[in-house]
Amino acid sequence: MTLSLDLILLIAKYVLLAALYGFVYIVFRTMFAQLRTAAEPQSASERRGAETDRIPVKTTADTTAAAHPPRRRSRSSPVLLVVASADPERLPPGTELPLDGERSLGRAPDNNVVLPDRFASQHHALILARGTQRILCDRGSTNGIYVNGRRTVADTTLHDGDHLVLGRSEFIYQAAGSNHSSTGSGT
Repeated sequence: MTLSLDLILLIAKYVLLAALYGFVYIVFRTMFAQLRTAAEPQSASERRGAETDRIPVKTTADTTAAAHPPRRRSRSSPVLLVVASADPERLPPGTELPLDGERSLGRAPDNNVVLPDRFASQHHALILARGTQRILCDRGSTNGIYVNGRRTVADTTLHDGDHLVLGRSEFIYQAAGSNHSSTGSGT
């Protein structure tokens, strides 16, 4: 009886050890497959499809001629004005990001606004349109969202002139109907 119990325990030990090795193998295989997929360049058709989901970006260079000083104008829809970016070549300061609907912000390519910032989460924030109001929602980001220097925990209604920080990217919220110069320096 003792011999058969020892044999059963030995077999159970090897079965559990094999299951543990199998689990570790699956975890590493999945992890490396995801890393390999993320590192592969997209095909031209995939890039075109992803770009159609993103919002058009309008920079101050596009909206004002260099010879003319910026004019004050009233906005028909709210925008996020880029103040600083971790990668100014991909998201230059002065860029206006229209907020005429729901917008997702983050590092992942499936966001409406892709933040080229390693301190931004894959899916960092969501801006919801509720009538004329815009609601900023943290999507469980690691580094959080700061509005006017304070970390937000709950959903936050944005007000004209609010200063937003997501990772190392900084924005100014400009409400619809507000008067700002096209460089964002006016109020």
